Amino acid sequence: DNWGQVKKLVASDGGGADYFGYSVAISGDRIVVGVVWGEAAYLYERDAGGADNWGEVKKLVAADGTTFDYFGGTVDISGDTVAVGAYNEDDRGNNAGAVYLFNRNQGGPGAWGQVKKVHGFGIGEADTFGRYLALDGDTLAVAAPNDDERESNAGAAYIFERHRGGAENWGEARKIRVRDMSTSGFFSWGIGLDGDNLAIGAYNAYNMYGVK
Repeated sequence: DNWGQVKKLVASDGGGADYFGYSVAISGDRIVVGVVWGEAAYLYERDAGGADNWGEVKKLVAADGTTFDYFGGTVDISGDTVAVGAYNEDDRGNNAGAVYLFNRNQGGPGAWGQVKKVHGFGIGEADTFGRYLALDGDTLAVAAPNDDERESNAGAAYIFERHRGGAENWGEARKIRVRDMSTSGFFSWGIGLDGDNLAIGAYNAYNMYGVK
């Protein structure tokens, strides 16, 4: 029952101040590592390059990424799908945020191509959509802890589902807010998803809310 180190992972093209390892996630025989200053995420697989070796198989980048989007600030993986947050992306306003989704066979066998870029409906400047995220099967939960719809920085979370709105589309299913969340409560500053259960943290409020 010892937990011993089996591998040290490094980026094949890493550089100084990339912040490799800023975010990490594992699913079965795959690991994804976010590199927030490098604006990338790296995918590793067990047995790639040898038995029980964890070899790099893909560097993921946003199709339209720009400097300081913080692509790679959050990552998660579930089966053949990877989600990468870019919580300072600017399409919907300065630092509004976005999440990118990649599938293993998109663009060819083992290509790990980008399939979707999602924004929460109504997000705007400084909402930091994608600051945290969780992926489980065909469901994606995304945090926007600086969302201002209820109060300034009260926060919100968004649920997306695969195939909603079309085959392989990731459509928004729901936006979750807490009615009595206070100003700067930062609801969704921490999010976890397992099947039909969702846990959402609000570290500057009086409680932690669990939502199902």
